[in-house]
Amino acid sequence: MTAYRVGIVGTGAIARTHALALRRLAEETGDVALVAAADTDPGRLSVFAAEFEVAAVYPDAEALLAGAGADIVHICTPPGVHEPMARAALEAGSHVVVEKPATLSLADLDRLIDAEEKYGRFVATVSQHRFGSGARRLQHLMRSGAAGRPLLARCDTTWFRDQAYFDVEWRGRWDTEGGGPTMGHGIHQIDLLLSILGEWTSVRGLARKQARVTETEDVSLAHVEFAGGAVASVVNSVVSPREESYLRFDFEYATVELTHLYGYTDADWRVTPAPGHERRITEAWESGPAGVRSEHLAQFREVVRSLREGTAPPVSTSDARSTLRLVAGIYASAFGGRPVRPDDLGPRSPFYERMRGDGPPWSSSRRTAERSIVTSDVETIPAQERSAETGLGLLHEYNRAVHVRWQGAELFRYVYRPWEPRLESPKPYFHPLRTLGGDLVSVYRPHDHVWHKGISWSLCNVGDQNFWGGPTYVRGEGYRQLDNNGTQLHTGFASLDASAERVDVVEELDWISRSGARLFTERRGFSVRVHPDLDAWQLSYWTAMRNTSGGPVAFGSPTTNGRADAGYSGLFWRGPRSFSGGVVVSPDGTGGDELMGCRAAWLGFVGKHDGAAGASTLVFAEHESNYSYPTKWFVRSGVFAAVCPAPFYDTEHEVAADDTLSLRYDVIIADGARDAGDCGLLAKRAGEAWRP
Repeated sequence: MTAYRVGIVGTGAIARTHALALRRLAEETGDVALVAAADTDPGRLSVFAAEFEVAAVYPDAEALLAGAGADIVHICTPPGVHEPMARAALEAGSHVVVEKPATLSLADLDRLIDAEEKYGRFVATVSQHRFGSGARRLQHLMRSGAAGRPLLARCDTTWFRDQAYFDVEWRGRWDTEGGGPTMGHGIHQIDLLLSILGEWTSVRGLARKQARVTETEDVSLAHVEFAGGAVASVVNSVVSPREESYLRFDFEYATVELTHLYGYTDADWRVTPAPGHERRITEAWESGPAGVRSEHLAQFREVVRSLREGTAPPVSTSDARSTLRLVAGIYASAFGGRPVRPDDLGPRSPFYERMRGDGPPWSSSRRTAERSIVTSDVETIPAQERSAETGLGLLHEYNRAVHVRWQGAELFRYVYRPWEPRLESPKPYFHPLRTLGGDLVSVYRPHDHVWHKGISWSLCNVGDQNFWGGPTYVRGEGYRQLDNNGTQLHTGFASLDASAERVDVVEELDWISRSGARLFTERRGFSVRVHPDLDAWQLSYWTAMRNTSGGPVAFGSPTTNGRADAGYSGLFWRGPRSFSGGVVVSPDGTGGDELMGCRAAWLGFVGKHDGAAGASTLVFAEHESNYSYPTKWFVRSGVFAAVCPAPFYDTEHEVAADDTLSLRYDVIIADGARDAGDCGLLAKRAGEAWRP
């Protein structure tokens, strides 16, 4: 019997757990062989491959799916990319084993279920607690009838995670983890609870931010009713110094308890019969399965057995859906202040598309944690809004982002500690960006170029390093994925100032090469002013990059490396999908893609919005002090909307050791479609308002 070829995507800590279980399964039965692994971090991938003797390694999931010929793909990445990776694996013809949570929303899970049916492959979601012999004994006890009906249950996941745990870029965020301990920590206990008590019918929840600086909750509580008549309390916490995972089931004639932390053995279970039922309960319990730990190996055995039989492997996406729906129900009840039924969580519910729904109560500035943080010897603005209701306001989301608002409505979020993988050359970015009227004018991680993020200072060729993201254009060879993706690392704020009329932020960064060398130190700043009479606001951006590499460094672009009309490198904006086919505006008139490479002091873009049929205009203006003034422009309007003042468009610019490259730009974001005259007026007004 041929062994299933297995590939693992993501080689962090949980991937090692998978690999160890697969190794033991291979030793037991010969049913599996770990043949491939992928990770965007080459160093981590190399260590993993050496430890587990993996012959084929790949720089990303796409490459593994194209080249490994894997029968089963284990997805061990951060949760935010589970769903698209799993769908891609199904399309490539592989079965999938995905870590918890399988997806970040019910909508994503339903898309995954549809993909299973479309491509004829299966997805198994990791829920290893179902497979220990203790859980199987409990099910056996219930089937015997000896315990009677389930009446009452407790499900407590009370763990401890300090602030440093959540300071990792992708943790504690709705967009990358889907939620806090309810979603990411307690979900295994909740899954085991549901596997015993069956379908739930109603939940009333409560969620709080008690101690941790995160977007998500750090504590939740819930009361759950079940179709069989049982009721349960559920507690999820990451602020509990004495850590414990505890489940208790009170039946008519017995209490069954499980006390453990991250996994259990038979010794972690305790059974207390009701008076007069001792013998029957003891016999039924002891006649059940024994000797199996609640670990990945136990589940993987069942996954392979099911695949051999041609049936859906456990835990199926349908089984996982019940658990994920209860998590969504806890959030919906906690944030809505009312009981929630399963039917309330259909496609029309905001909690179907995202676990946060319309947002938790603490997303309001007045409910945000009231504390100040010191960063780089500068006391930053507390995590609450200043000047929120009249004029401009600034909200500092500690260790994550800065939000700027006008009359209480958000204009943009500047993410200074991104979570994205090394392959995308992590860098700060502005997204979402909105007009004064609230229309969205940016996009984040589009599928065609995931390293495009709103507006960002993105440089393709910094010496031999890539601070743009993705592959590098190599003269005579085309695009190649090299081991050269660098990182722009936030080191602190020099100032964060806000008044009703103006916001000023000054940030300090290090530019770190793939090998860990510091090439540049940067001081960058941005200012925000609003022009209500023009229905517009401006973002004034400047950078001063000092070469600390010890030698000269040349800045360039794919065009300087030989590719025509690809001079992108600089302050890059990517617009929404609906802006495709938009109008490019120059001082000489309007056009489209034919304006690629034009030289001008400013360039505008007019795009249309879906739904309301409105339009917005963005004007990008170069400061006359720039060495490249007036610059050449990289611009696209056909396939997608993009604008970039490109100082290195077709000519390299060398910066000597200890010298500084300084550049300044304005971006004006306006409601409505503007012609060349109006765009020129916007550029002029921005220039008059600019102060370094």
